Amino acid sequence: MVDLHAYYRDAVVRQRRQIVIVAGILLVVFIAATAAKEAYLALLAGSFSILMAALLVYRRKTERFHARLRLLAAEFPPQWHLILIDHSTYYNRLSDDDKRLFGVRVLFFLEEIRIEGVETEVDDEIKLIVAAGAIIPTFAFPTFDYPNLRNVLIYPEAFNERFETDSTDRDDAHNSGMVGTGYMNYSLLLSRRDLLAGFSGTRTSRNVAIHEFAHLLDKADGSTDGVPAILMNQASIEAWLGLMDEEMESIERGRSDIDEYALTDHAEFFAVTCEYFFNNPEKCSYHHPELYEYLCAIFQQDPAGYGYRAS
Repeated sequence: MVDLHAYYRDAVVRQRRQIVIVAGILLVVFIAATAAKEAYLALLAGSFSILMAALLVYRRKTERFHARLRLLAAEFPPQWHLILIDHSTYYNRLSDDDKRLFGVRVLFFLEEIRIEGVETEVDDEIKLIVAAGAIIPTFAFPTFDYPNLRNVLIYPEAFNERFETDSTDRDDAHNSGMVGTGYMNYSLLLSRRDLLAGFSGTRTSRNVAIHEFAHLLDKADGSTDGVPAILMNQASIEAWLGLMDEEMESIERGRSDIDEYALTDHAEFFAVTCEYFFNNPEKCSYHHPELYEYLCAIFQQDPAGYGYRAS
């Protein structure tokens, strides 16, 4: 696994070096231009402005890295550890070292992503299981950040396409989660009721948080098509597309225990099978060994075997 201290220290150094080089070039060019005109007051003012701008850019570019270095030195609250133990079978099965890494990434997530309630309370329990839903699929990639997420909105229960939970037509309110688009871009919407059901501490095959974060992973390459290309190479993409079609055909023929919602399209197939893979890996491995192996390769994880897979 990556040494996160070294990774973020090196990131700060790289940014500093790049900014110093660019600022140095600008400064040399500016000094040469103004000195030729003997505009010494402008030379002084301009040089100062370039140096201040470089300092501001450096601070902005390295703010996240410095914050993460501080969080790496922070203690993960013991009560948060207990909440994760109660709710997540995935977290329970991690080694002590991996639990510490998981906790660090929870701190990163909660520091940088706003989690807000819409007519419902958002407490530590909700925040932690949202963070868990984000981290579980990317746990083998400890420096990964969702490029298309800034905030998570928690609704009390399922909602409709207009984000209403009190529709008079109860069949209209069917969304347990949704990746925001349009003016809701960079947002993720989750039902509190269904979020808690997915993290009940039991082996279910449903988990709305993992489902929606799988969509975000899928979307990270610019296309929500069931292929998380950011984690895959071209050869594995072609094989994965073929396997999805085969498995969807089995569902259509009633020969699969995968939820029929996976038939919607490739994007939903990927999200539904991610829920199954992470929330009930032993069952997934037993009933769908080939699918399970492909997901192990994509996520570099073997949740039924409690470990990682080599790239």
